[in-house]
Amino acid sequence: MNAPEPIAPARDDELAEAPFVVTRPPPEVTHRPLVFASPHSGRIYPAGMMAASRLDARAIRRSEDAFMDRLIEAAPAHGASVIAARFARAYVDLNREAWELDPGMFEDELPPYARGRSARVAAGLGAIARVVRQGEEIYARKLTFEEARTRVEAVHRPYHEALGALVE
Repeated sequence: MNAPEPIAPARDDELAEAPFVVTRPPPEVTHRPLVFASPHSGRIYPAGMMAASRLDARAIRRSEDAFMDRLIEAAPAHGASVIAARFARAYVDLNREAWELDPGMFEDELPPYARGRSARVAAGLGAIARVVRQGEEIYARKLTFEEARTRVEAVHRPYHEALGALVE
């Protein structure tokens, strides 16, 4: 069995990376009205997140759907576009509503537009996950709403805008 690919190293310039990669079919291939979206492809765990985490890199990876992007990487050669996340699902889950947040995770009060009552939030799996798959708590401290807002504005929103543009 192959060893898992290492996570991208944590850095201080955590949001300098593009939050996703879009791959379109090459010009010589007939374009098809098909988009493969891989919101859980990311392997970047920013330094700020890792500093706040009580888990090491191996434990936090339990939340990954590892290598899903590799399953669809050939799609452009067959005419489909691909959008693949670069930031880890544990950092911000792109398969959630942007403001689906667990109020118990935050030191400050969430704004009224936050959705704190959903089955996913109750399970610890909102837009900012509280737990990894085995139920282990991710964070050693409460986060601020500003941390969540930064993740949503820098990663979640641009991903969904790009996905919307691909679908149109």
